[in-house]
Amino acid sequence: MVGVLKQLNNNLITMNTIKKLYANILKNETLLAIDPGLLAVGVAVFQNCKLKAVCSIRAKKQKNQEDTRLWVITKSIQNLLQKYNPTILAIENQYLAIRSNSIIKVIEVKGIIKGLYISQCLDRKIIPKILEINPIEAKRAIGVIKKLKRKESKEAVSKKIVQLYPKLINSNQDIKDAVAIGIAGWNKLIINS
Repeated sequence: MVGVLKQLNNNLITMNTIKKLYANILKNETLLAIDPGLLAVGVAVFQNCKLKAVCSIRAKKQKNQEDTRLWVITKSIQNLLQKYNPTILAIENQYLAIRSNSIIKVIEVKGIIKGLYISQCLDRKIIPKILEINPIEAKRAIGVIKKLKRKESKEAVSKKIVQLYPKLINSNQDIKDAVAIGIAGWNKLIINS
């Protein structure tokens, strides 16, 4: 960061220079972005600030089968952690819910995901980096700055993500939300570097 300050003082900084500096700061970082849910978990994997993979973990909705859904989510997250070895976890911080019971279940899923990530970090002897991203941060990170109703907000996020990543046009909303969370996570890392 001393080099950054030196360049700033010498007025030599350009947008290209900023990109190069942050690329060096975040070099070799893998960020796993998660949009947690009980029926669907959106996942986006970023390596060196670039989107590498997306997926949606979907558990069948069956009455009184929450344990089975949690098992499916846990096993899928374990596989993703083993495959990508993320150095950073960006996860949506839930603060709104239509039903209070459903928010509690989503928080359980979030706790499982964070626990699995921390466990993997301990095994790899690295310090876990967990970024809590609220929905407003995720929207702003992709350029959705207007205050919108829930349905309009989802449509705006979807549209922006497709503009940034046209291949995601047919992806589920949970994947698009995970991508927005990932972008917000990188922004947070850059600001805090």
